[in-house]
Amino acid sequence: MKFILLTLVLFYPYLGWAFDSTCLVDGEVCESGPQAARSSWTDGGGVWPDVRVKDEHRRIFLQSRVVGGLPDSLDESFELTIFTNGDEVETDLGSWPTLKPVSLQEALKVEVRRKTIAEFAQLPDHGYG
Repeated sequence: MKFILLTLVLFYPYLGWAFDSTCLVDGEVCESGPQAARSSWTDGGGVWPDVRVKDEHRRIFLQSRVVGGLPDSLDESFELTIFTNGDEVETDLGSWPTLKPVSLQEALKVEVRRKTIAEFAQLPDHGYG
């Protein structure tokens, strides 16, 4: 009987927290497609552990950096330079410059993206090309 009671106490689901990262541009949810692939997947609102915070992996990284005593400079954004052939991707929302990298010998255009290290802590299904 004690075993059953202990099992129920330990494994009874009290509350489940689920988070869903959201792509936002100027406070509006991104359109599916190139806009979502090129934009930041951070919610920009709330402070951990505020339940409004949806990009929990990034927030966990930021809190871990603080607890670990790592420098604030790790939170700063940096530029990623992407050498492309200048092609464009056509969508219902218009045309977008491709972010598909090419060799330096084939490069005709340079695209620049701003990122932070913490953004890479997000789930890896959003393509950071």
